[in-house]
Amino acid sequence: MILVDPASWRWRGRLWAHLVSDASYQELHEFAELLGIPRRAFQGDHYDVPSEYREQAIALGASAVSSRELVSRLRGAGLRRRLPGTPVAKAWTAAVERLGGNAAAAARTGAELERRYREPHRRYHTNDHIRAVLVDADDLAEQVGLPGPDRAILTLAVCAHDVVYDGRPGQDERASAAWVRFRLQECGLSAPHRERVAAAVLATVTHSLQAHDVVVELLLDADLAILAAPADAYDRYVADVRVEYSSLDDTDWRRGRAQVLKGLARRESLFFTSAARARWESAARANLERELRSLQGP
Repeated sequence: MILVDPASWRWRGRLWAHLVSDASYQELHEFAELLGIPRRAFQGDHYDVPSEYREQAIALGASAVSSRELVSRLRGAGLRRRLPGTPVAKAWTAAVERLGGNAAAAARTGAELERRYREPHRRYHTNDHIRAVLVDADDLAEQVGLPGPDRAILTLAVCAHDVVYDGRPGQDERASAAWVRFRLQECGLSAPHRERVAAAVLATVTHSLQAHDVVVELLLDADLAILAAPADAYDRYVADVRVEYSSLDDTDWRRGRAQVLKGLARRESLFFTSAARARWESAARANLERELRSLQGP
């Protein structure tokens, strides 16, 4: 069956929906061709369609469902594909537009974000990291049914949470929060929106909550999803972070890294949302224990 969710994602002045099939990609391609949507709009498991095509799709027999149901049925059919993630600048600009900001200013800031994530001293905290967190945050947001404006706040926080990264824990996150306040003001976002994004970024200093906020919970959970990666990917992540801290000798690195890992391991749960716990908790604990043993030596 062909499914289409609400046209609620703003991009370049238009509202967009997602078109999927819970039967086969072939059915989806044939329906998209019937609508006149080019194959280049296919995004691995769905088509992005503007609002006017959504109405045509429903008239031609597509079922209108919520975004949450759409993803659930796609997963149930085994047709959900994890993509590399939306480019950082595109995700940032779309989120700013969704909150009523200036698209041209957002595009300039998005380009600056991508330049910063390409800084030569970075090995893990790069555009690839942000894109991966965007994918995981988006998946979690769909599972918990996060409203559209909150999803835009979440996207902005993900995009900006490591924009300043000089290997200075605490200082980097505070500088990133200051950066995002200033840049979102340039983009024309209201003070409440700016402060919510900055507060989410600041929460990554300790990866803890000062008050319940599902946007912050989803950011923190998606940011730590790497802890549950397959062993080889986890080891690459650790090696890349080690390069970013190359100014430390091995003794200081091992001491500091062990302190961080022990702090995480003492938590009742590594993740705040039930969706993240079900998905990642067990694998993440296994990786933490394995790395801690390696840091303690033979």
